[in-house]
Amino acid sequence: MTDYADSKARLAALHAHLAARGLDVELDGHLTVRVKAEIPRAVHITSRPRDKDGRQLWFFTHWGEPLAPAHDIIGAAVAITGLLAVRA
Repeated sequence: MTDYADSKARLAALHAHLAARGLDVELDGHLTVRVKAEIPRAVHITSRPRDKDGRQLWFFTHWGEPLAPAHDIIGAAVAITGLLAVRA
């Protein structure tokens, strides 16, 4: 599988996992995760090779921040929900 095809598959797997958890997600070239709250929040997720990890696929935020290796769907989901958590 090419990096591009594997990247799309990993994003699709993360999309399915987050949707099953009841999050508002959209997959359109990248993954958008939204939280409707008093102050709405969203994060865009991509999957691409990470140079510092032997060019293995990782999930990244739209800020370029690495979240988790692309094979770690649970770790990525935890990181995303943490980013979108509403803090008092």
